Amino acid sequence: MNITDAEIKEAIQEGNKGVYHLHDIRKKYIVPVASDAFGLKYYQPIVNINTPYLTVLSVAALKTNKNETLSFSEAKKWVDIYKQSKSIDFTIETYGNSIDVIFNPINIVLKQGDNYIYPSSTTSLGVQRTTSWPNDPSYNENHTSFFPTNKIDINQNATLILKMPDNTLITYNVVFSNYK
Repeated sequence: MNITDAEIKEAIQEGNKGVYHLHDIRKKYIVPVASDAFGLKYYQPIVNINTPYLTVLSVAALKTNKNETLSFSEAKKWVDIYKQSKSIDFTIETYGNSIDVIFNPINIVLKQGDNYIYPSSTTSLGVQRTTSWPNDPSYNENHTSFFPTNKIDINQNATLILKMPDNTLITYNVVFSNYK
């Protein structure tokens, strides 16, 4: 979760390629599913890990979209904000065909060895219609869960466990070294 000055500059350059490039990069931050939950009445949630590198890249891309440029000093401020949060956050995109299948509240835990790490907080953007509405899936909701960094060893892999509303568990493999 540490980022060097060279990586900050690289993230700015990558972000300067625009929001479409950002969407391609974000795909690399999808946490892979360890156990598929076949037969769910819900769509498989998509989980992304957020990092300081991805934060800088995202801000640079959004600024580029407005014909602005992210300076190195501004980027360092974003990195500082991320570090001050003292958390690693995961964004969880949930999908369903009716509003009542959306997760509220979301049940998620990070398991590392024998330790279970619970989020210090979770936020939601609320239920929204998808671009496929009224077809499947009709609705989605984005949640962000913040896990305290002082309880996580980023040198060890972890398992993110998501409990679905029907009590099915879906697990995701978190290999921290895979993400800048």
